[in-house]
Amino acid sequence: MIGFCSLALRKLPIEDAIRQITESGFREIEVWYAHVQAKADAELRDLARFAAERGAILTVLSPYFFFTRGEKAWNESLENARRVVHCAGLLGIPKVRTFVDAGPDGLASTNARPEHWDAAIRGLQALCALDRSREFVVETHENTLADTLPCVQRLLDEVGEPNLKLNYQSNSDFLDRGFIPCLETLWPHVSHMHWQQAVAGQHEGYLEDPGLIDFSALAALVTQKDYRGTISVEYCWPDVDPARIRSAAAYLDGLFPGGW
Repeated sequence: MIGFCSLALRKLPIEDAIRQITESGFREIEVWYAHVQAKADAELRDLARFAAERGAILTVLSPYFFFTRGEKAWNESLENARRVVHCAGLLGIPKVRTFVDAGPDGLASTNARPEHWDAAIRGLQALCALDRSREFVVETHENTLADTLPCVQRLLDEVGEPNLKLNYQSNSDFLDRGFIPCLETLWPHVSHMHWQQAVAGQHEGYLEDPGLIDFSALAALVTQKDYRGTISVEYCWPDVDPARIRSAAAYLDGLFPGGW
């Protein structure tokens, strides 16, 4: 159920990242799309076999889309999405991490005009129509139209596609309202989660560090609700020490003594 995102090992080839992640105790892997986007179809098939031989399960493919930055970026995002869906199929990955906008300079919901909402909704609908068998999991990220609880609910309602789900990740609005209460409100739509600690004064920290998220309570909730979606430990900064990947796995052992 809980994997690790290859973004933390972005400077390594994906094969080396898979080795390091599986040797650290994780079986499931979220694949950062930049790790594979230049690979030809035959190389992607080889990668799928490579992962399977090491007992790895590739759960989510994670690209970036930009639907609120004008027509050119909108069209480029949808064209990119066609290739992403093709790659996901070759890799046997059932979910695509989805952004309305991305990056620290993304459009926050407080700055959005009606035309931005229209573009975002059309973009998400177009994504979902590319492959109805695949889930597109919108990341609840700062500086996007999915950065507050009401805005996430609006996107889900107005897009209205059954294969649009959520990648539940902490943001300032969720932390202010209550990270777990917001999760419970959105629970029927959550198919993926990013777990990393939220630290006062900075956005993210290591899973086992003290911070604003009570992972003991979170582990109890997903166990009590028999959560069947996926979770990835995601560290967004480069050069993560391999010891930190191992310590995250050990921390999860303590949270889930029956196995995770």
